[in-house]
Amino acid sequence: MANEIFRKEGLKELGYESVKKHVADVQFQARTYLSRHGGKAHSDNHRAYIPFEKPLAVGVRAEMDGVKLPFKVWDKEGKKLVRPWMFAIIDTHSGKITGWSLDYSETRWLVVQALKAQAKTGWLPKEIWTDNFSGKDTPEFDDLEEKMSGLGSVIKYCKPGKSQEKPYIERFFGTFQDRFCREYGDWLGMAITSKNLNNRPNPDALKAYTKQHGFPTMFQIEERIEAMLEKYHATSFSGKATPNELFAACQEPQTISITEMEMPYLFWHKTAVKVNRGLLKIEVNKVERIYKAGVEFNGQNLVVRYEPEDLSEVYLFADDEAETHLGVLQQHGLISRNTIKEIGTADQANRKERAAEEAKALALAAPHMTSRRY
Repeated sequence: MANEIFRKEGLKELGYESVKKHVADVQFQARTYLSRHGGKAHSDNHRAYIPFEKPLAVGVRAEMDGVKLPFKVWDKEGKKLVRPWMFAIIDTHSGKITGWSLDYSETRWLVVQALKAQAKTGWLPKEIWTDNFSGKDTPEFDDLEEKMSGLGSVIKYCKPGKSQEKPYIERFFGTFQDRFCREYGDWLGMAITSKNLNNRPNPDALKAYTKQHGFPTMFQIEERIEAMLEKYHATSFSGKATPNELFAACQEPQTISITEMEMPYLFWHKTAVKVNRGLLKIEVNKVERIYKAGVEFNGQNLVVRYEPEDLSEVYLFADDEAETHLGVLQQHGLISRNTIKEIGTADQANRKERAAEEAKALALAAPHMTSRRY
């Protein structure tokens, strides 16, 4: 276009090398972007590309991401076949997967479960790089992110489309699906964008395998992942040390320690409950659960943290910013409303008996202060 104008005005045309030089100029690119996008250019958050350098110790940096696995399972209702999601966290120094989770779809809870699996090892990385996944802008995840940051473990977000900002997890999922998932007869192949014919299973062989063996359950997929990760961690890539060896060889890991008592505070589900008659109630999956807190908490708004998979006990916190830990409550059992009414009636009777005893004791100590009925 420039040369067309130059020819009309009788000017010397630009050569290929001149155009290439101008286009590569950073200031020229900035002016071009500004002319195309106007005021929006000033509000966009642009970051220069920083070459990735491998950390020198475990825990300095981790990357996490999710992917649809190349297998099919029946959904929760057993009505249709779906591809399950796996979310994983990789230590970029060793290449070891230090936390992962599995579910039917990609949700914020899938991410939280992977982070919780990481924390169960006793530590968190100093930095965790990830995509702008759906569900990150929720009160629950904001709360978790703030608490992790307070401990020194910071979640950082890559710019959309910049996969080079988390190369290790991207490379892991490619190797995991192509090299390890391929070993199973119901492997569905690589991404649809792949043009390599070897990245597709034989349709007849796949049909025959699923007809004979059926499709796996989520529990079987979980067992597969555990077995495949065990192989992956013990595999040497390009003649280098295995992820297990690199992880074990690190003498001074730069990790954030996590205690068992901090786990509920960070990763368990959170809800606010008001104590009534010494009891507190939470509803999980449309089932009411009741715990005995004690009459000393009557009328108070407290914070309860729980795990939906194990409701045998919950953690009780004060309703303040620090969420002061008050104790662990064992489940009182499922109580019917009739039983709750009976508990309330018994509580009222106990109060009347205590009032009567106090009045009798007062009559003996100071008769002139006793009510006439006594």
